[in-house]
Amino acid sequence: ILMRKLEEWENILNSVFKAYDVRGVVGEELDEEFYYYLGRALVRYLNTEHIVVGRDFREDSLRFQTALISGIHSLKCYVTDISEISTEMLYFAVGENADYDIGAVVTASHNPAGYNGCKLVKKNARPIYSQDGFEELKKLILKDIENFQGEQIDNLNDKNYQIDKKLYREIDIMPAYREKILSFLKGVKIKPLSIVVDAGNGIGGKIFKEVFKDFILDDCEANNNSSPKTPEKRREENGIKIDSKKDKKIKLTELYFEPDSLFPNHDANPIEIENMLDLQKKVVEVGADLGIGIDGDGDRVGFVDNSGEILLSGVFIGAILADYVFDTDNKRLIHDLRIISPIVDTVKELGGEAIPSIAGHAYIKESMLKHDAKYGVELSTHFYYKDYYYCDSGMVTVAFMIKAISGGLNLAKKHTELRSKYHLSGEVNFEISDPEAIINELIDTYKDSGNIDLTDGVSCELKGWRFNVRISNTQPLLRLNVESDREDLMIEGYKELENLIGGTRKNEPSFERKN
Repeated sequence: ILMRKLEEWENILNSVFKAYDVRGVVGEELDEEFYYYLGRALVRYLNTEHIVVGRDFREDSLRFQTALISGIHSLKCYVTDISEISTEMLYFAVGENADYDIGAVVTASHNPAGYNGCKLVKKNARPIYSQDGFEELKKLILKDIENFQGEQIDNLNDKNYQIDKKLYREIDIMPAYREKILSFLKGVKIKPLSIVVDAGNGIGGKIFKEVFKDFILDDCEANNNSSPKTPEKRREENGIKIDSKKDKKIKLTELYFEPDSLFPNHDANPIEIENMLDLQKKVVEVGADLGIGIDGDGDRVGFVDNSGEILLSGVFIGAILADYVFDTDNKRLIHDLRIISPIVDTVKELGGEAIPSIAGHAYIKESMLKHDAKYGVELSTHFYYKDYYYCDSGMVTVAFMIKAISGGLNLAKKHTELRSKYHLSGEVNFEISDPEAIINELIDTYKDSGNIDLTDGVSCELKGWRFNVRISNTQPLLRLNVESDREDLMIEGYKELENLIGGTRKNEPSFERKN
């Protein structure tokens, strides 16, 4: 029994297909019926023969994944199920295996309880998003619903969503994925480290412990049965030799490792300062060398340095790690336009090339591929790597940070240097009834007094300071960033723009809060 009218479906599809993923409210927008039709559309989209499917830990994700697979199977397409994964593990699965035509993971990323969604990629882990695939998928779903006459589904009973075992296999990709992440530590002698990890009740804690278990000083590996044999030969090929006693160097302190889709302690979003405060406190309490905050689906990380200061901006993290990611043959970096000075200056000092892009993982990935860039950095703490299929990875970022500190980086010292040189407002969000009108007003206001760039929202270089204002790709918000090499100019510029923007401010700028 088809419960929704076609017009209702059109509204839902226009709402849940965002700029570069699917996200929506469970029950109101997303249910088994939606995922069933999405599965059928994915098969028809590329005449697909083999789709790999995973899911996050949320309460609804298993039944949604089952409905997705049922839709795929209804058109006789084969499915490989990689079960509960982080989003970047999907990129690994598709990037490593040319047999997969499409990859899908049921996830709402860092969105709070009550949401779910889906991230999609095609061969070589290339993104399926608003500029490449989403419109076709929406049309295919609507056409399917309009013409659907055969297998009518009662969307109130998920038992009707069946998996065809003849077109299905389930595999564990964790051992191979772990070796991929550890390959970034090739030749690194890891120093003894005290690390605090705040998983925010997302999947990231589980992934961190599994990936780095060979280095962790506690007994967490005793409860892990995912890899009964150590792939010694592969380790030797990667130049990584593990001595079960000698090489256990990381003292791990865990915060909120138990996955819980209600996120009872704080949202699993490390770009928001309030979500990093417990981590900051624990780093100071135990005298840790490093704090790591992981987002809900594990593909982003934030850091607290060894003095207990939160690295509030992805551009600071990106600048610090650039020298460790670059090699002599490739020093090209893709960055978004929200804050640029720390990245552009650092890359110039290293003799590289900084190339701007529209913000958002699909756009950054496309730019990285186009320019064959080694590294990509977003303010939102997404970090991308050519050697990880031009995709973002939280665990690769952690590996590079461990490499940097083991190689002598004093994170607190470097962080302090950047903070004293670059004064940033932090990203401040505003609820606005007509954001397009505000963008146009800002263009008119500053067109004669600064260098205007409309690549992504409006960016403007003024005398001694710079700003970017853009409409969010994922939320109904206007986002403001201001930067300067002088704190007074940054504050003055921010206040000027806040008055022009109006609306409801959702969070504080950096200078109004204590870190």
